[in-house]
Amino acid sequence: MKDIDLKIQISARSDALLGKYIAHNLSSQPAFLFDILHGEASNSGSFELFESRVYVEIGQNRVTLSRKIMPVPPMTFVEKRNVPFVTRILPGETAEGDFILKLPAVSYSPYIRETEANSPLKKLSIVFELGFFLGKEGTEALAKRYKTSAGLRYGFDPFPITSQKTVSVELPTEIDAVQ
Repeated sequence: MKDIDLKIQISARSDALLGKYIAHNLSSQPAFLFDILHGEASNSGSFELFESRVYVEIGQNRVTLSRKIMPVPPMTFVEKRNVPFVTRILPGETAEGDFILKLPAVSYSPYIRETEANSPLKKLSIVFELGFFLGKEGTEALAKRYKTSAGLRYGFDPFPITSQKTVSVELPTEIDAVQ
């Protein structure tokens, strides 16, 4: 049995793909979605939230849009990994989120900054992926509170990427992407 049921609603404009995801917790444990993307802390210690962003991985045959912990690319050195803040959903409950993807799609993650679309475009299929983990008794007590541009948010940092689970959905459309 899967832990999270993920549904996606999308609509397209000429310059963007608009998406809404709905995650329903099917498990008997609280689920923590890694779905609140953010930048680095400012001098005041507050994190800017990227509420409408998604990470973009462009492969040979498809584009993966995601909200999850991203791996640090090989030969990339970072001072600190970027771990998204979390949304908690109790058993049987649902959480929703929205995103906007500017078109054409270009690669983007906390470690790869978005660039201009100067390369040839290719039409590719799309997958949306959401990272999460299931909590146990006492998990909430391990969460840290972070000051953000939208108030306090909870996070688990450090968090081993190998402990992250993912759920994904193929989207019924193709988009132009820079390869």
